[in-house]
Amino acid sequence: MNTAAIDVTSAGGWLAELATMPAGVILLLLVALVASGLGLYGFRQRRRQAPPATVAEDPVALLRERVKAQTSALLLLSERVAALEEYLELVGSKQQRLEQDRGRRQHSYRDAIGSADRGASPRELMSRHGLSVSEADLIAQLYGGKTAGHPMPDG
Repeated sequence: MNTAAIDVTSAGGWLAELATMPAGVILLLLVALVASGLGLYGFRQRRRQAPPATVAEDPVALLRERVKAQTSALLLLSERVAALEEYLELVGSKQQRLEQDRGRRQHSYRDAIGSADRGASPRELMSRHGLSVSEADLIAQLYGGKTAGHPMPDG
């Protein structure tokens, strides 16, 4: 096709410029124009298919966020429950030891009272039954026979 046959005056000045350009530059401009058109088309397509910009616009994303928050809260609660269970086991074992010690202690007091009735001194009550000075002295005063009311001898 002869480019000289095209009337460039009716299309305006830019068409006149285009007619004077070499064929390679025109081809390059045409490829750039097609590439930018395809890019714009692809951008619009992606924009149409893209998820909503905010979570509030997308109910599925909102539900996912809620599930994620509840899952983290549940994990935190399960850790706290495990810590409480561990603490309860500790308290329970401590309570059992105290009850056993209490039973032994009451048995020891009964034995100490029996010894005091038979005339044991506060020093003997301390060594035989593991009593403190004040406990041994009190039991000797309350239940002791001949040693009741006498102070403990030194050494």
